[in-house]
Amino acid sequence: MRFNQGFGPALAVVGLGLFILLTFSAWMHIQALRLSYRAQSLRLEMAVLERREEGIQRRFEFVVSLPRLDQSARGRFGLRLSHPDQLRFLFDT
Repeated sequence: MRFNQGFGPALAVVGLGLFILLTFSAWMHIQALRLSYRAQSLRLEMAVLERREEGIQRRFEFVVSLPRLDQSARGRFGLRLSHPDQLRFLFDT
């Protein structure tokens, strides 16, 4: 009878420890899956943002290109290149 009394609480402690270990393991697995889905989502979002950035960069380069600015200045505003004798330099005295 004494053997059964000592064996019951020990079995309960071992069972509880095993339950806690398995629960923790399952929780860790679920967290790993959630993080992998989140990482995949962030990778896709980064790819979209990188493509958008490349498009914006191409548009920026087109807008500020010297030939386009020259064409715009000549066409829309009627600006022309100045002659060397029209230039005046101001020096700090």
